[in-house]
Amino acid sequence: MTTCDRDYLDNYSTSRATYADRLVRFFESTTLGVARTYREKVALIAARKRQRDTVRALAYLPENILQDIGWPDLYERQQRKTGK
Repeated sequence: MTTCDRDYLDNYSTSRATYADRLVRFFESTTLGVARTYREKVALIAARKRQRDTVRALAYLPENILQDIGWPDLYERQQRKTGK
């Protein structure tokens, strides 16, 4: 084997390793992005479910108790403050 062939093989194996490293980094970043989006969506769905369950529970309370706890005035003020 000539020196030229050895140099070519050395460079070829280095470029393959570099390509593999870039490919692994690409998959890692893509996977992390998908996982982050999934976690955000799960958290959003859980927050909406908690809010829906709270509203349902309050709907069954008598009117005098609702006034004592400030419902719906306090709730509406919080909604305006948070912009939801």
